[in-house]
Amino acid sequence: MIATSDEHAPLSDRYLPHHRPVTPAFAKTADMAGLREAFFQRRTACWGSGQVWGAAEWLQGLWAGSVSVLNPELRLTRKARSTALQFRNRSAIPCRIVLRQSPAWLRITSTELKPERITATKLSITEDAPVGEHNSKRNSKSQTFAWNPRKT
Repeated sequence: MIATSDEHAPLSDRYLPHHRPVTPAFAKTADMAGLREAFFQRRTACWGSGQVWGAAEWLQGLWAGSVSVLNPELRLTRKARSTALQFRNRSAIPCRIVLRQSPAWLRITSTELKPERITATKLSITEDAPVGEHNSKRNSKSQTFAWNPRKT
């Protein structure tokens, strides 16, 4: 998988606010031999137009190694019904996160995680939220990474 463009002039406005297509390579070594081996073994992805496409085995690892929640355990009460959920993005790729399959009483602002930054987004509960502890793991997804479960 290789991201390309047929642009010969300096960077044009047609790529803004993003950049020209980029081909991330998942090389085992940081040299030309490692890069060549990654290309021939199809350990690449395509990054352009604000999205990254590729095989699940590479992009899921990129996501897991890049994005983390800094405060995974939050406590909300009827008196303190909102807080900030903090994410760290260690990559150069801006990542858009949305909540999926959330209970009606849980609200989170969809947010873009800026590259190499910590970003906070508002998390809140409605007045009719049930009392008790609730686990919301795996209820969010990235709109940036589009992976195919089979190797490309």
